[in-house]
Amino acid sequence: ADDNLVATGSSDRTVKLWKANDLTSPLATLKGHKRGVWSVVFSPVDRVVCSSSGDQTIKIWAVDGDFACLRTFQGHEASVTQVCFINAGTQLLSASSDAAVKLWTIKTNECINTFAEEAHEDKIWALRCWGDGGSIVTGGEDSRIVFWHDATEEEEEAERMEREHNILKEQELRNCLRNKEWAKAIRIALKLSHSRQLFKIFRHLYRHASTDEVLREALGDCTIEERA
Repeated sequence: ADDNLVATGSSDRTVKLWKANDLTSPLATLKGHKRGVWSVVFSPVDRVVCSSSGDQTIKIWAVDGDFACLRTFQGHEASVTQVCFINAGTQLLSASSDAAVKLWTIKTNECINTFAEEAHEDKIWALRCWGDGGSIVTGGEDSRIVFWHDATEEEEEAERMEREHNILKEQELRNCLRNKEWAKAIRIALKLSHSRQLFKIFRHLYRHASTDEVLREALGDCTIEERA
């Protein structure tokens, strides 16, 4: 961000940059949007400003030199009403009249996720971020205010714990097979959804005429879901 500059957007389709200590005439006029500009925001890291428009696009502009348009993001199906930088200025969040919030990676120009289509039923007019994008709040024409929290870390931790749990169960299954603990092996294979391993166990038991007894032992304390 640049405390010496002020950025404004207008229905005349332009973004204007002003010196904070002299608002009598603009420092630069940035042209490129085809409809009115709804939102402008400075990057917290780089010397750029971002704008969103009724033309369904988001643009990033240089705030010095030739004041060129550096990037354009397309993907919303209606006016982009709000935009903000997150993740140390490497990503953008945008809100739109199409009732969606989109997450963009600036380096690749890609929309990597779309949120809020199921949360809002009408235009989103307000978007605010804090915690560098870890939490956001949106307000819509449907009279709803929705709070969002980035659960990526929690989900990744849960997936890691599940993988570790499955690795331990896999080892336990191998030990059961080696020790011919068929009933226990069947229960573990059911929980892990190892159909191929179950087939091998049942084929072995069938050949040794002990299937019924082992199944009664294995399935005696299984839930209906596990049996299915």
